[in-house]
Amino acid sequence: MTVKMTAEANNFLQQQSPFTIPELPSGKVLKFILLYPWDDPFYIGISALEIFSQCGKRVKVAEISTNATEQYGSLESLLSHETCPSTDAKRMWMCDYRRNIDLPIWIKITLEKDDTIAMIRVWNYCQNRVHALRGVHQMKIELDDSLIFEGEITCAFSDGNEEKFLGDVSSVSLRLQVIFKTKYLFLDNPVYN
Repeated sequence: MTVKMTAEANNFLQQQSPFTIPELPSGKVLKFILLYPWDDPFYIGISALEIFSQCGKRVKVAEISTNATEQYGSLESLLSHETCPSTDAKRMWMCDYRRNIDLPIWIKITLEKDDTIAMIRVWNYCQNRVHALRGVHQMKIELDDSLIFEGEITCAFSDGNEEKFLGDVSSVSLRLQVIFKTKYLFLDNPVYN
């Protein structure tokens, strides 16, 4: 199966410029732009999103929304860190991107207040090996309309017992971890692990 890429996704691949992840970006509105899935002709999805402030705590979210018109699963469940990782479709979120006139699909998270972001974890869709292809392949993340990440999200699957990348036989993580802080050893904090 081949996915027809949106014009923005195609431009993203052709015009990708060198990008530097900013250190400790601050703002209030995060926008996750899901450019296209790995290889599913109908759906694109994510299992969970974790956002940490510079003090090592999860940020407080005021609102989460999307432009997806036909969605499955709870958008709010993306912020429940108890479900990471999950193979339960009810605890993940996906949408039928073919039904959207407004592409690409995005998920917008409004924080309760301006905050400084130290790390974001994106847990890709991983219901099973076949449906892992619904996971996001290319993504952009904006904070208050400024680009803070652009790139590929690893395709992941889980057999329910062991976390693996698609095609990998070693035990590895199902997530993309974007770290915005380099000066301090904040990863010693157990909440980041």
